[in-house]
Amino acid sequence: MASHTALTFGVEVEFIITINKDHESDEETYEAMADIFLRNLANPLPCACIHRKWSKYRGTGYRYPDGLPLDKKDWKNYYCFFGDSSVVVNTKQRAQLEAEGKVAVGLEVSTRALDFDKQGCPEFEAALAAIRDGGPPTNMRISNELRPSHTKTAALHVHIGVKGGLDLDTAKKAAVLGWLLEPSLFSLCDQDRGMASHAPIRKESILAKTKFAVAESNSAEDPVEEEAVTNVVKHDGPHSIPDQFSPIEKKWMTTLLNARDMDELAALLSNANTSSMNKRLALTIYVRENDHSTIEFRHFQSTMDYNLAWRWVRITAGIVQLASKPTSEYTEKLQLIADEYRAMRVKWKDYLRDRTFGRAATDPWLSSWQSTLILLDLEDDFPFWYEYVAQLSERNRTT
Repeated sequence: MASHTALTFGVEVEFIITINKDHESDEETYEAMADIFLRNLANPLPCACIHRKWSKYRGTGYRYPDGLPLDKKDWKNYYCFFGDSSVVVNTKQRAQLEAEGKVAVGLEVSTRALDFDKQGCPEFEAALAAIRDGGPPTNMRISNELRPSHTKTAALHVHIGVKGGLDLDTAKKAAVLGWLLEPSLFSLCDQDRGMASHAPIRKESILAKTKFAVAESNSAEDPVEEEAVTNVVKHDGPHSIPDQFSPIEKKWMTTLLNARDMDELAALLSNANTSSMNKRLALTIYVRENDHSTIEFRHFQSTMDYNLAWRWVRITAGIVQLASKPTSEYTEKLQLIADEYRAMRVKWKDYLRDRTFGRAATDPWLSSWQSTLILLDLEDDFPFWYEYVAQLSERNRTT
């Protein structure tokens, strides 16, 4: 593929609004928020509502405000408003709202598919502002005002696609990068969305739960023992995996690279918990039949701050952009990640030793985002992320 593959992106923003407790029409609530969105825009955008949306295949979509039915394959061309039962307030907030005669409703809006330009996206900026500003609904029985806010369960999901279609090779290479860089990605999230709890593929996926017969040393000071068994890992494709990766890491990477089709790749990254209603974890292959498949990044917390959201979009797009590069260039980047992993094993051992003896210690993975920005040629974002990280009240344990 070309070195500068044209990408598309779409964003799903989850949020809470409060409505009067005696108002029970979900459909009217979605339409009220869609109406406010359109009123707040200087230039109109195509808008729709989806009723009873349980998955990418289930739900009844219609254009707003004309109400014309909308086929599922066309959802991606509209700003769609729908309910999200996973976005909730805590018990204390719920009790306070009930005392006021209010109830919290989880909503989600998905942007239409947009062309990615590293410099920015004015339409996305305007859309976020139109949602964030809220306003009074036309039907005052719903509420005097609908003002979106965030909760700990609200997320920002980013879909990255390739113009002309996402091919299997790019998807597999992006999955490998997402797997290797997951601790770094979570290191930029707030304390409620860390690898300790929030659906990491390295802990909860079918691939993570698969048992492989590989020998591995746990010693950070004995690389010879690890390298002695690297030949047990082989794969079918043209990609070479650097020797510095541990045998089990190589096996995980090889399994992703050997996926025979998109469905198999998506299954490897899906939730191993068969009782869970949500099969998608922090990274997923969003497969659409005869449509525009994407890589979905579900790590980040919800935000309507355009600067923050856009910096995160740049990172996710950078991963897919790297995956689309020629094999030689991609392999060079894998070597840089392998060197970081090898150095991290030593840092991690020192960190554990310091903790054992009660000495002050900082999880070395918490600064790993810096090497990821360098890897993705996003060094100009360093000042922004430094300032952002400094403002976090506490940091995730990402390992």
